[in-house]
Amino acid sequence: MAKGIKNPEFLECLKRNKIRRFSEGKALVTKEFDIAEKDLLEAKESFGRRSTLSHEQKSARTN
Repeated sequence: MAKGIKNPEFLECLKRNKIRRFSEGKALVTKEFDIAEKDLLEAKESFGRRSTLSHEQKSARTN
């Protein structure tokens, strides 16, 4: 089955054939990680902008 994997839910999915190998799978993993990394960077930037705006708004109210 899956070497070194201990997650019981994942192993159950493999056992019941809910997750299957396919030829393009390995290439898609890299693509999905790249997309996820870009999404995470965008989210961090967005959070930083909102956090800065929120801080500026609080400062404006106290002045």
